[in-house]
Amino acid sequence: MKTPCLSFRNVLLALALSSAPALASAGVIEVDYGEGNVPALLYADATAYTDAMYGAVIDLQPDLLAPGRGKALRVLTSKLHGATLGRFEYTYEDADGVSRTAVYHARSGHSLKASLDIAARKKGGNSGSESSAGESSTPESGEESTGASSEDIAIDRSEGRFYPPDTASDKRAVKLPPEASVLDSSGHR
Repeated sequence: MKTPCLSFRNVLLALALSSAPALASAGVIEVDYGEGNVPALLYADATAYTDAMYGAVIDLQPDLLAPGRGKALRVLTSKLHGATLGRFEYTYEDADGVSRTAVYHARSGHSLKASLDIAARKKGGNSGSESSAGESSTPESGEESTGASSEDIAIDRSEGRFYPPDTASDKRAVKLPPEASVLDSSGHR
């Protein structure tokens, strides 16, 4: 069961606005829905996330790819499919009057390492003796908390190496501690 939460678009809006240059004046803020081929833009973000997870598996948990780890891979696949992706374009005028656009990319869930650690704890594979009764690819209680810990936030910040590099106009939104945000976290996984 999913817990109701604030719109991910609003979360990204708050993140982008809090990250705006200090010299910029917000003035009137208009929020519009995406134009053009939005599914292709989100697909590119999904591909970047999938590639990041694959790189993290190879670097941090290569044993997940060993034979007999089917249950762990199903949990990891569930995490990939269940993540909410967000892409937010923020256009503003800088102090020199030049119009600039910054694109922020974000996803829900824990750090890549925490997701891999949860999957790695799952035992069992795809053998005929493995029963599907009672199995679930969702985490068991206690595996995830409703908010990210300070350790998970720090790990998420360090995982930039798995994502495309940030540029002045294209950035990955990292997790923030609850006290640094005006938004409350939810139990959304």
